Amino acid sequence: MARTKPAFLPTGRDLSPVGLAITRTVVNRIVQNVSRDPERYLESHLVGKRRKKAYNIDIDAENTFEQKLHTQQGGKFASIRFYGEESLRDENLDLTGQSGVVALVDAVDGTDLVARGLWNWCCASLFYAPQNEPGRRILAAFVGMPTGHIYYAIDSDEYAYVKYRDELPRRLRGASGIKTIKDASICFYGQKPPNMLAVAKLPFFSNCADVYSHHKKLKTEIDLRLYNFGGIPMMCKLVDPPVLHVPGIDAVFDVEGQKPHDVVAGAFIAKRAGACLIDLMGNNIDLDQLETALMKPANKETEMRYILAATSELAEALRQALLQALDSPR
Repeated sequence: MARTKPAFLPTGRDLSPVGLAITRTVVNRIVQNVSRDPERYLESHLVGKRRKKAYNIDIDAENTFEQKLHTQQGGKFASIRFYGEESLRDENLDLTGQSGVVALVDAVDGTDLVARGLWNWCCASLFYAPQNEPGRRILAAFVGMPTGHIYYAIDSDEYAYVKYRDELPRRLRGASGIKTIKDASICFYGQKPPNMLAVAKLPFFSNCADVYSHHKKLKTEIDLRLYNFGGIPMMCKLVDPPVLHVPGIDAVFDVEGQKPHDVVAGAFIAKRAGACLIDLMGNNIDLDQLETALMKPANKETEMRYILAATSELAEALRQALLQALDSPR
């Protein structure tokens, strides 16, 4: 009786060239398709069992990612279970006990931005082995930007990297080291009214205004900026400022809650590059917690409320500014 050949179980190092190549292909395809035929690719449909709205660009990008993944190197990665945006809308999706490797892919994270001609979207993917021991379940994460930059991190490397077009990968520059609100560029997801309102109900904006006014009166330099774009692209920019010692992104937070698959790829890369990740109670969010949340990547019960910051001092200052009136400007 012939023995069945065991399925190939890729490591992060195996996935690194594959993820980079596929992400590059998908991002280029998105940019080219929207530029070449925007009317066709920005047409929307109701898809799947839940009849959710999706653009042709979403469907094409997701299908391209899956097809490229399963045909790479003669089908070497065909056993990887692929979960795209439609699957990741299913709150009942539970990866607990699944064998092998799964790919959680949001091929166009920020389709509304693509449709509006804005460049803050990305192609995000995460490769995950649910049955691995804790701390070894996340194998690799890739985030491709329309600029041509691909950010990534793998399980066996303590650092995170970026690859730009045909250049060799380089290690991320890391977070800024900013410790105070007055010097920080702060991002949050506030594009939809409920998300903006969730922040507006907190004392955060008035606290930031007090900080700004205080230092303006003292005629001290103030670099405080607020941006209502959050999510994975800003997480990556937090740990890779364009120029060192020039203001970049220093913090990203969410108080309304995001599904784990909308957070973990960026958080994994940012933590590898030295950023601090805490919850709204001030507790560190470690790798084990990220992995646990991913077992139910689209479940409302595992939604993540977090502060990702350049330093622990800035993370705590932001936490306090979000949740309580500040005793003194920071």
